[in-house]
Amino acid sequence: MKNNNQLEKALNKLNSQISEMTEEQLIKFLTNMSSSRLGKYSLLNQAMIYSQCISRGFEPTMIGALKSFWIAKHKSRVKKSEFSKGIWILCPKLYNKKFENSDGNLETVSVLTGFKYGRVYDISQLENPENIKMEAQSKVTGISEDKIKYIMDRMKSEYDIEIKHMDFEKGGHIERAKQGEKQIIKLNSQLPITTNFKTLIHELAHSKLKHNTEECNLSRGQKEVDAETTAYLVLSQLGLVDEKESSVSYIKSWNFEGNLKPNVSEIFSAVTEIEKYIKGVK
Repeated sequence: MKNNNQLEKALNKLNSQISEMTEEQLIKFLTNMSSSRLGKYSLLNQAMIYSQCISRGFEPTMIGALKSFWIAKHKSRVKKSEFSKGIWILCPKLYNKKFENSDGNLETVSVLTGFKYGRVYDISQLENPENIKMEAQSKVTGISEDKIKYIMDRMKSEYDIEIKHMDFEKGGHIERAKQGEKQIIKLNSQLPITTNFKTLIHELAHSKLKHNTEECNLSRGQKEVDAETTAYLVLSQLGLVDEKESSVSYIKSWNFEGNLKPNVSEIFSAVTEIEKYIKGVK
């Protein structure tokens, strides 16, 4: 279908852009993704914005659509030289559908039919950026340690895993379950809870990305880069950015030759699923 093709094309283009990044650009891309500066945009659109800006040699600071944001809200216009250099994102295609509810009354709902491309602009592309007051574009506020503990406890039944807190030198790991048995994820009891939460997400990512199956032929390094990138993005979307430096160091340790790039479409699918579950925990 055409609408699905737009999404597929966007993911393919993003994969292509990331594959062409140097290691320095890749780390900058991931660091930007963890900053939550563009929290009002979807994860995919954030990645599309950051990758395009980095490839052009600048980092986005404040992004918005021309008419609905820059003109309507800030009375500002894009420079003529920048108008054709808009940053592409995916916008939902909606139509209003009427239906009769259980009370016999007509209601209108918006139905998503697919996606279309739209353009947004960074503040640096405007005619008078110095006259605009910078504003936060993030809706991410973080979660408390008590909530993290509660989420981790709920995840044990949701993902059919057993969590063991143990004393060992560093990190954590997962034991592949035999048929009919639970997977065991071992966490380091000497580390902060946010670090162990990221480790738990990392190990769950291996499972979501099917790294533990016999059919998976990815290298160990690629698996670790993909799993850590997943954990890194999940935590950044939740506002937990304290683990940023350790994640970057971990990714670099496995990507020492600079030739491993995250598998974007699979990672985003895993991130979306895990994040949706976490945010749904009451």
